[in-house]
Amino acid sequence: MIVFTGQRRDAGTKSNVHFVIHGDENDTHIRTLADPHRRVLQRGGVDAFLMSVPKSLGPLNCVRIWHDNSGKGSSSSWFLKYIIIRDLQTMQKFHFICQRWFAVEKDDGKIERVLHVASDLEKNQFSFVLTKRTYHSVSDGHLWFSIFSRPPSSQFTRVQRCTCCFVLLLVSMFLNIMYYDLSKEAKSTNTGSLSFGVGHASPQQVMIGVIVEMFALIPSLLLIQLFRRVRPRRQQQSPLRQALHKIKPNVVNKVNEQQQKKKNKEKIWMLPWWGILIAYALCLVLVGVSILFIIARGIEFGDEKTQKWLASVISGIFSSVLLTQPLKIVALAIFFACFCRKTTSEKEATELLDDDQIGLAADEEYLHMFQNKSLFIRSSTNRAQRLSKHEISQIRDNRLKEIQIRNVIREMVLYVCFLVVLCGVIYSNRDSSAYYQVDHLRKYLLDSKQENLDFTKIATIDEYWNWLEKSLIINLRAQQWYNGDPPRSLTGFIDDKSNRLIGWATMRQLRVKAELCRQQNVFSLTCAADYSLRNEDKQSYAPAWQNQSSQIYHSSIQKAFTYQSGDALDTYVYVGDHASYGSGGYVYEFRGRLSDLQSNLSQLHQLGWIDKQTRAVIIQLTLYNPNVALFTAVTFLAEFLSSGGVFSSARFEPISFYAFTSMPQLVCTIIYMLFICYFMWLEVRLLIEMKWKYFNQFWSYVDVGIIACSWASVGIYIWRLGESRRIGKLFEKTNGYVYINLQLTSFINNALTDLLSFCCFFGTIQLIKLCRINRKLILFIRTLQCAAKELLSFSFVFSFVFLSFLCLFYLLFVSKLPECSSLLGTAQMLFEMTLMKFDAHELSEAAAFLGPFCFSLFIFIVVFICLSMFVSIISDNFRRARENVNDRKEDLSTLIIERFKRWSRLKTFTEEDRLAERDAQMRGNYYDPIEKFPDRIDQLFVALDKETLRCARVSNCNITKEKRSHCAACRLKKCFALGMNRQLIQVFSPTKLPHPRPLGLLRNDRSTLTRDQWTLLSNLINLHETETLLIQQQSLLDQESTRPIQRRGKALLVLDFFRNCLIWMESSLKRLKYFQSVSNTTRHVLLKHNIRSCSSFNGFLVTRKLVLFHEPWLTHSFYKIFDEQLLISIFKIHKNFDLNDIVIKLFLFVMIFSSNCSPLTFDQSYQMESLDSSLESLHIQDIFVTLLWKYLLYQYGPMEATIRYVILVKAMVDMISVKAQMSSVLVYEDMINETMKELERSLILQD
Repeated sequence: MIVFTGQRRDAGTKSNVHFVIHGDENDTHIRTLADPHRRVLQRGGVDAFLMSVPKSLGPLNCVRIWHDNSGKGSSSSWFLKYIIIRDLQTMQKFHFICQRWFAVEKDDGKIERVLHVASDLEKNQFSFVLTKRTYHSVSDGHLWFSIFSRPPSSQFTRVQRCTCCFVLLLVSMFLNIMYYDLSKEAKSTNTGSLSFGVGHASPQQVMIGVIVEMFALIPSLLLIQLFRRVRPRRQQQSPLRQALHKIKPNVVNKVNEQQQKKKNKEKIWMLPWWGILIAYALCLVLVGVSILFIIARGIEFGDEKTQKWLASVISGIFSSVLLTQPLKIVALAIFFACFCRKTTSEKEATELLDDDQIGLAADEEYLHMFQNKSLFIRSSTNRAQRLSKHEISQIRDNRLKEIQIRNVIREMVLYVCFLVVLCGVIYSNRDSSAYYQVDHLRKYLLDSKQENLDFTKIATIDEYWNWLEKSLIINLRAQQWYNGDPPRSLTGFIDDKSNRLIGWATMRQLRVKAELCRQQNVFSLTCAADYSLRNEDKQSYAPAWQNQSSQIYHSSIQKAFTYQSGDALDTYVYVGDHASYGSGGYVYEFRGRLSDLQSNLSQLHQLGWIDKQTRAVIIQLTLYNPNVALFTAVTFLAEFLSSGGVFSSARFEPISFYAFTSMPQLVCTIIYMLFICYFMWLEVRLLIEMKWKYFNQFWSYVDVGIIACSWASVGIYIWRLGESRRIGKLFEKTNGYVYINLQLTSFINNALTDLLSFCCFFGTIQLIKLCRINRKLILFIRTLQCAAKELLSFSFVFSFVFLSFLCLFYLLFVSKLPECSSLLGTAQMLFEMTLMKFDAHELSEAAAFLGPFCFSLFIFIVVFICLSMFVSIISDNFRRARENVNDRKEDLSTLIIERFKRWSRLKTFTEEDRLAERDAQMRGNYYDPIEKFPDRIDQLFVALDKETLRCARVSNCNITKEKRSHCAACRLKKCFALGMNRQLIQVFSPTKLPHPRPLGLLRNDRSTLTRDQWTLLSNLINLHETETLLIQQQSLLDQESTRPIQRRGKALLVLDFFRNCLIWMESSLKRLKYFQSVSNTTRHVLLKHNIRSCSSFNGFLVTRKLVLFHEPWLTHSFYKIFDEQLLISIFKIHKNFDLNDIVIKLFLFVMIFSSNCSPLTFDQSYQMESLDSSLESLHIQDIFVTLLWKYLLYQYGPMEATIRYVILVKAMVDMISVKAQMSSVLVYEDMINETMKELERSLILQD
């Protein structure tokens, strides 16, 4: 019997696997797949078992197989591929295909299956053949992996496999070194290579390694065939053959004849035993030749060629492990699955089932040592355990909870590691010196300290020329040191002596055409409009913007009046504050000595290079600081508007072209991309499983966002790498004396920064997903989910309101306030007004009446109304989300903390905890009918609502105790005939009696309560919960919470609360048959002595459920009626109140029929009546006291039941004392007396 375990994750098991084989003639007893000498049924394992049976089973039909789930954690599950059973008498093989999980948490949750004998059609299915061939090929055909996963029955040993791998490695190194010795590859440059410290690898080197590996595969295949086709020198006789020969010699002889015929048909070429010597000799020859040539030729190689040779060797090894061998395995598996599906071709099974393979070689021994020459081991006397459905369900719940905890912990660790790597990648790309570099250049070049030379305060053309001639060109050339020394070795540096100017600076002007004015006027016939690409002037002129000129000027001056396109200038479109400017223009280059620059600028000033048609002047220069290895693209923009005026702006963009400045940065980047690939794989799996529902989840977009931004950043990085190499070649070619425009490079660098920023944003926001382990933290997300539709509707209304105010403020103050000069600025101002960060005096100065009026209108509508609506929507949905949270569902964070405490030994697992778990498991096998009664009634009425019950006969079935389950319609009809009232049955009851606390099964014997007592207990609980006191008080509190805070906490609210408690007693007593059965005198005495205390006792239960004492305004209303000392006493009673609501409700009925539950006073007129009423209600009180005491025994046991009963009596006495103090308050006493009169009229005088 051969059992194949799957290769999937957690496919192996440590549980006890049992089976029963069913045949045509006989069945086996329960057997166990076990081995006392080794572990079986491991992941990817093939286990062979020998089983004896007392009688022949005949042709097999099926196998019933299961396990007891005794393994811990993931080792309890098992994935079975298939089973092959061979009858050693008839040599017939039977296949049982499974390909399913035996696990409570996977697949269909079953741990027991029945496997039928597979037919030829099932054995030839493509999926089965493919998985079978792939499994065998990976474990035996992959040269590298088979070292660890070699089949035990294979004659190709691990030593031989390691030898072949070693020969393959050396032959690959030999072929690579021969290629590099004969080629001129080493003289080429490393264009397109990826550097790793001192080493590098190019695509050509990788391809060389892959191709050479293909050639090196040929001698390795020859060696593998030599090792596989060597016959063993000697072979021991199999113990199985010995046993079969002793049992039935004729059967063994017959088997030998069949095998001999089979071998004659299948003639396989095999080498004699000494062929192994030839194989090892060939290995030595190949190894020796390879080492000799590697040493001889490798000495002549330089560092560069050696690095390339090593890169090719390493790429070849990886291609062999990850490409060549896997492709060979998959191709052969698909070929055999498609074209060679022979049922009799069972190579992987034949190696274990064939009699020749049972024998051992001379250097092998059997794992099992048989004592007393006995081949067989007796089966264990332990009884095979089969779990019930309830046990499986309980184990499944526990297992799913463990998996959820493990997944949460793994996800937490994964996200934390991912966030650390992400921060390492992103922040390592940020140079800390960039800010200081920009800050220095901004202060240095803008001259903000000098009032007349401040670039940011330029307002006229003359001021702009003054800044050019007296500030910019002086700073572009290195001047003398502070002590008068000349700036030696600073050629090309600017005057700060730290930054070198790459090439030269350029000044580009963009002009517009002079056109006729749209509106004729007497002042001017021609006008110059604002800049646009349509009206840009692209005509070349002579100096002074003349068509022709007779004077001769310097070439740079003439070039400044000649239009050049963006392609010729290597410039791009520039986006300013007022327009987007084209890539071409009229360019002046700051080339030459300082004196030449000064004279040229002076001449341009005189020629009117900047006139009324000028709309923008862009100065661009590139600086390099060798101290911090930073390039800086500097751009000065001066915009000349048609309305008159100059608006200046400047940009300083630092750029670093170094990809990886350290090895940790490279490692973090590689790990980060591995994380992204892993996340992509998870998202693809999730998309396949969920399909269109995948796009309904918010976190799906977050995951897709981080994946898209990551891969986009890779593409941008490659783009930036290409630009940096282009600039590097140009810089190296000209030694830095060429104009290099970094505008495109800075755009690429900014795009990369933006993508990395969004990656950091998405990666950080994913930490919110970890909040789902805590119910209180998940309320935030649940609230947003509940309020999504309402917030969407509110957003439309708010958008229209905000848009209307945006138009109003923009049109009113567009020419009066700088904030309202544009729609975007107006929107920003309105948002500041919403946040109360706006100075209203500016509006008053702009418009004396409309300013304050519009401001007040905006504050009233947007802040007071709209924002209050927003807060109300959030508050209301938060309350709904909190109500929908299942409080009885165990918090996952609590479980994780509990497991951590046990793991870290901070909390010991006591005997009481073990007893509690065992009691819970044992109690789960039993069902309590009284606890299922309300649910069954609900199911009955739901069924009645859906479909009317009809009798299958003539509606006259004889319903007796024995036949009551035969006809539901007639049984219900008889119930109604006997007086069952439909209205008295609670259709949807949320109340369920909880399971008793696990203090030992003997203490919690439910037989202490009779069936009638359980029925009475259920009816009393339903009677208490049918009345709507809790709902009334909740609605009253909700109504009060909607009022403003100043109007909350009135004294009338407390009086209404006590009045409602008394009214609830009235409605409850009307439905209580025990109260209706006593006389009017007894009713009067019970109402007078007990009703007040009972209503207060029930009020404590309501306050605890509604958490009233946590409302500050409600506590404040108590202070308006009662004093502080009385309220402190009430808090103490409330604190010591029993936590079990059922006990409180039962004790309430005990108090109703007590002789006296009020402060004792002597009233002779009622002494005899009280005595008679006490005797009349004594037997009723005895019923409820007995019921309460038995329930306490059932729930807590004798000791704790006594303690809890004493605490109840103590709470009642304390409450009576408090009631006596409350009676001194006249307002409260008047309300109670008035309500009591109404109760007496309703409960006594109604008869």
